Amino acid sequence: MSSRAWLRPASAALALCVGCSADAGQMGSGARLAVQWSGSEASSFHAPASAEWCDSLNLLEILAMSGDTGIGIAIYPREGIASGSYPVRPPPEADSVPPSSAIGLRWFSQSSVRGFQSDSGNLALTLGSDGTLSGRFNAAAHAVSGKGAIRLTGSFDGLRQRPATRGCSTAAAPPTPPPARPDSGARVD
Repeated sequence: MSSRAWLRPASAALALCVGCSADAGQMGSGARLAVQWSGSEASSFHAPASAEWCDSLNLLEILAMSGDTGIGIAIYPREGIASGSYPVRPPPEADSVPPSSAIGLRWFSQSSVRGFQSDSGNLALTLGSDGTLSGRFNAAAHAVSGKGAIRLTGSFDGLRQRPATRGCSTAAAPPTPPPARPDSGARVD
């Protein structure tokens, strides 16, 4: 099992979304992520976002969460984060073909948690001269359980990467989901 094996299960993209609590006090001022999706289900979401770098896994993890809704983006560069194109792949493949990325999205519907993980697409990342990260992405995704396919389009800006605070080691396992938090200024349309 590889050092990134925790990303390989079918629910790996969802682990990105529920694995860490995106604490508003830890996020850079103005760091935001917005995404909209269409297809078998349609909506949009925007929230404060964070970016954590894990040296041992060569992974940048971008998270935006509020309550039961969240999106996680894993970016696998060749050697350190740089501006460029990161093809979106299914999570089990993304870590083995850098540069690449994977996306997971989840929300609580009226009767269940709906989760989707990326299949294909592209993420364009820009590293500003001041160290801030911004980007745009579009991706096709499929339901983790059940049927359904969606198309994601989104962007993020104002992110400052910081060292990963947990779950960043060669023996990393998906962390447990955080307890439910009150609304942190996110909006789901």
